[in-house]
Amino acid sequence: VSILCPKPSWKIQRVDIVSMSFCQLAMTLFLTRYAIIFAPADRVGSVTGLFISGLGVLSFLPIIASSIYIAVHGSYVTPERFICAVGAVAWIVYLSYVKKTNPWPAHPVLLPEDERKIAKMYGVGSIEDAAYVSGRGVEAFRRMSSSSKVEDQRALLDAAFTGEAARRVMEVARRRSSVGSTQSMEEIRGSFQRRRSSLQAVPSEPDEVDDPPPQYLIVDDCSAGPENGMIRRGTSETSLDCVLVAFNGHGGFGGRGEPSLQWVMEPLGEPDNPTRIAVFQSLFAPMVACAELVGTLLEMRVLDEDGSEATAAVCGVYHPGSLENGTIMQAGSDRYYFSLTASNEVPIYMDRQVCGEKMMQRFVGLKQDSEWDTKRKEYMAKTPIWYIGCLGTHPKFQGRGLAKRLLAVVAEWARRDEADCYLECSEENVPFYEKCGYNNIWRSNIEVDGTGTSMFGMALS
Repeated sequence: VSILCPKPSWKIQRVDIVSMSFCQLAMTLFLTRYAIIFAPADRVGSVTGLFISGLGVLSFLPIIASSIYIAVHGSYVTPERFICAVGAVAWIVYLSYVKKTNPWPAHPVLLPEDERKIAKMYGVGSIEDAAYVSGRGVEAFRRMSSSSKVEDQRALLDAAFTGEAARRVMEVARRRSSVGSTQSMEEIRGSFQRRRSSLQAVPSEPDEVDDPPPQYLIVDDCSAGPENGMIRRGTSETSLDCVLVAFNGHGGFGGRGEPSLQWVMEPLGEPDNPTRIAVFQSLFAPMVACAELVGTLLEMRVLDEDGSEATAAVCGVYHPGSLENGTIMQAGSDRYYFSLTASNEVPIYMDRQVCGEKMMQRFVGLKQDSEWDTKRKEYMAKTPIWYIGCLGTHPKFQGRGLAKRLLAVVAEWARRDEADCYLECSEENVPFYEKCGYNNIWRSNIEVDGTGTSMFGMALS
């Protein structure tokens, strides 16, 4: 370009312009290569745009200076040669730098938030644990996670949803919580509290507190007794079976189960299908254990037909400030590991071979498309809440107003704390909560392969 620009020939100038265009294209491709190598896979576009914008800004001043020179002196040869000389020197300096320091990384660099996001997909809290769950070395896992190749991303996705991955998640949970499979819930709770106490000097997440749930009195307007049922604080051991039957509808007791979860689990067969029951248990057991660990489990206890005491209804509730970043438990957190270990349930809902492709798609769709964690967090930013994580009545005891009485207890506690009650439910359950005084504040429609369900956010102010 520098040599040919002063030659008074159209043919030569055509070659000159083609050479200049080639230089600009080469520079753009060079910057794009830099972006692909250094930027995480989901940020290549933005980093490339930033590089090219920066090049435009850096080019602006030389273009203005050249234009002024041409206007004054009537020639563009000198500024053209000067710019080419500067470019040549810059390339020589760059190539010398590359030869001496070798700045190219083995793979694009993942930011800490990228690593947390990837680890969460594997149900753990760090990139090292995610690599273990996937069955790969840490460096190989990082390389594949930051790769733009479709086959690498597909291989990682397939590795996240296997039976072996589910078993390794449980191994990580036991290792991180230092809890054995034979320890009691009381021992696990003690270990959890000691862990939390030891971390008091470390700043916590803004939405997480270490205070135990308040021991407010249980005020039940209905006259308590064996025939009407009695409300008391429960345990995961006495609550889990009632929750499973209430939400799944197995056991031949009648009832319909929870509609949105029925839609998710439909590909696994009827409610009494053993695989479906096992998947339900792997999903709900850690949640119920978490409610006992950091929240409150309210049980309605009644006399069964044989005269024994039975759990007829359960409400798992979380006091203001007890949620982790707007959710019951975040993958990779202490309470997540302790809850998973306490449940002693391998998360087989992560196993594609057990659950099948269709059920997995519906489960992921329900979790992601409803955005209930995000919406719950947004609501919490406006006002403190008592969050009702689950509410279910055993089909044998439905129709007696037991769930309504449990809700009334929570509402009284919320009034005491000047907080709202908040929950999510399926469309079929909206009328029930409206009768209990709740208002609908949002709706999300979830659709997968032509079928779908709807989730609603409900609040009692």
